[in-house]
Amino acid sequence: EVEMADYTSQEEYDAATTDAVARKQEYGEQRTDTTRAFLRTVTPLLRTGQAQWDLGVLYSTNELTLPVLLPGPVANNQLYQIRTLDSILGFRYGVTDRLQWNGSTQVGWQNTQVTDGLTLTRDNAGGIGDLKTGFNYLLYRETECRPAVIASFDLTAPTGNGRNPIAPGNAGMGLGVWTFASDILMVKAYDPLVLFWGAGYRHYAEGRFGANYIKPGDSFQYNFGTGFGVNERVTLSAALLGSYALETQLNSQSLAGTNADIISLRLAATMIKRCNIVEPFVNFGITDRAPDATLGVVWTW
Repeated sequence: EVEMADYTSQEEYDAATTDAVARKQEYGEQRTDTTRAFLRTVTPLLRTGQAQWDLGVLYSTNELTLPVLLPGPVANNQLYQIRTLDSILGFRYGVTDRLQWNGSTQVGWQNTQVTDGLTLTRDNAGGIGDLKTGFNYLLYRETECRPAVIASFDLTAPTGNGRNPIAPGNAGMGLGVWTFASDILMVKAYDPLVLFWGAGYRHYAEGRFGANYIKPGDSFQYNFGTGFGVNERVTLSAALLGSYALETQLNSQSLAGTNADIISLRLAATMIKRCNIVEPFVNFGITDRAPDATLGVVWTW
């Protein structure tokens, strides 16, 4: 132990104690920052040549009530109930310490029910969903005064059985059209908090559904939220996920009133184990166009 009596000045004592503390910090296991693991799908966290695999399951439910004119004529409401059960398959690969490649798809089942109080119609679809691939690139590293900036680009191929965008009662496992998206995300840590916010744009190509050509409305996307590092192995996170969708086009004609705000709140707990990462989550729809509730869990190796 260093004592003041061994030194002739306060300066010598301060220098000696500082060196002693530094030597002590060289021993023992260095703490690893794992608080950003909840952002692993949108930020390049992998080393060059490192890979991760995701396997998950999710269930979502949504209810819509729309007006309808029955024979008579009689005004009534139709209730749409949509239930989806999916398994999630995904991967990520560190091309460089700044560039991360990713891909994902889903395999599952969807059921829709439509009722007006007099009749009940059901539709079911199952199989593989759309195939998504893209990359995240770290433009600027985080500093004390500046957040990290990440650019993301992705495309989605319509490999699944597409749902008709203007027929809510139609079941399907995919969008039925190609999509392209680009986003900018910023991340800043204030230990034990990690803040993130970003915005982007998604373009939807035109697709054929029966005898019609339909183009879902492009969307402006935004998100912001935070992660709280409870300890070295557990992070709790909350994120507001939003988008503003433009009007859908039917045979090159815009459909009035099909633009909408789609906003949901995502809550998750990311738990890091020696063998994998476990992340249970739940999404709550805030606006009518967002699914009412989605819950699931993802395992990462």
